[in-house]
Amino acid sequence: MKKRLTAIFSAMALIAILATAASTQAQSGFTISITVPFDFVIGNETYSSGDYLVSTGNNPDLVKVQSKTGNGTAFVIGVALRPAWGEHQAELVFNRYGERYFLNTIWLGSEGHRLAKSKLERKLIEEESDYAGQARVETVSVTP
Repeated sequence: MKKRLTAIFSAMALIAILATAASTQAQSGFTISITVPFDFVIGNETYSSGDYLVSTGNNPDLVKVQSKTGNGTAFVIGVALRPAWGEHQAELVFNRYGERYFLNTIWLGSEGHRLAKSKLERKLIEEESDYAGQARVETVSVTP
């Protein structure tokens, strides 16, 4: 139990440090402007459809998703992805279950980030699964 608490607190501290580092924008990094035409979920927070800036700063492992209207900002840490060759087009990839969209993957040029499924998404998958244990999921891509 003590090891588990230590691991949780360590992870929280790392996230806080990375979020602080990302708040100071670097001159290097990658930024895209993108319009998301539907409401979507990152973690356990729902974000409205609209225009967003998606960027990396000092730390390429941390991605900032910020509403241009100031209605929400998320800092995202995901599993790093690399395209098989060259650069991947900039895009956001969502998992859609019925009318709910969950941000799954962020591509910024040659950098990709796959997000972990949130507790909310896992619960929805469990509720929506058919007899074979497969949830009906559709992948939706949004590009700038």
